[in-house]
Amino acid sequence: MDNNNLNNYGLLLNESDIKLHRIWFKQMAQLLGIKVKYFQPIVGKDFNTQGDLEAKYYPPKEVYGILTEYPDQKTLKKMG
Repeated sequence: MDNNNLNNYGLLLNESDIKLHRIWFKQMAQLLGIKVKYFQPIVGKDFNTQGDLEAKYYPPKEVYGILTEYPDQKTLKKMG
């Protein structure tokens, strides 16, 4: 393939195109998604006195999530 055909297929070849597509994805998520709280785990493993794994998390971030299927009744009740 020559360089002209690569541009016709829309490959992300430079950094500005990648940033532009990320901006488009964030806008799409805001339009189609629902606002959710994301809890990012802190790296490392801690165990309590019973030997169970205790996960520690950073403070939650509010992000937009896109569901692949329609949410079930339990999820809709949690959303309010």
